[in-house]
Amino acid sequence: MSHTDPQYPAPGDPAGATSSGPSGSSGYGPQGTGWPADPAPSRPSGQAVAALVIGIVSVLLCLIPVVNAISIVGGVVAVVLGMLALRKLVPGRPAGKGFAITGIVLGAVSAVVAIAMWIVLSIAVAGLEEGDLEGGVVDDASAAQHTVVAPL
Repeated sequence: MSHTDPQYPAPGDPAGATSSGPSGSSGYGPQGTGWPADPAPSRPSGQAVAALVIGIVSVLLCLIPVVNAISIVGGVVAVVLGMLALRKLVPGRPAGKGFAITGIVLGAVSAVVAIAMWIVLSIAVAGLEEGDLEGGVVDDASAAQHTVVAPL
C-alpha cells in the first residue's frame, strides 16, 4: 500500500476545486467581490468652499454694528462666488453644489440684515440729532409734580 498525501485546494481556490494545468489556476477565472469599485469621491470647487466660508463670516459680522459694513461686501462676494461655482458644476457630479447654494443664501441674508441694521441705526441717529429725546431731561421741579405718594 502506498501512502499519498491528500490534495488540499490552494488558498483562494473555491472549496473542492483542484488545481489543474501548469500555472496552478483553478480554471474559474479571476475571483472578485462581484461589486463594482466605488468611484473616487469628487471634491467641491474652491469657489464653492470660498462662498460658504465668506457667507458664514458675513453672517457673523452682520450682527455687529458698524463692523457689519464689511458683511455687506462679504455677502455680495459670497453670492457672486456661489453663482460662479454653480455655473461651473459638471453635470452628474454635483460636488460642491450644497456649499455654493449655502454660500449664496448666507451671503444674501447677511447683506440684507446688515443693510437693515444700517437703516435702523441711521433713523435712530437722525432722531437723536433732531432732539426728539430732549423731553427726557427732567429737572427737580417737574419731577416733584409727577411724584406719586402712596397712602400708608
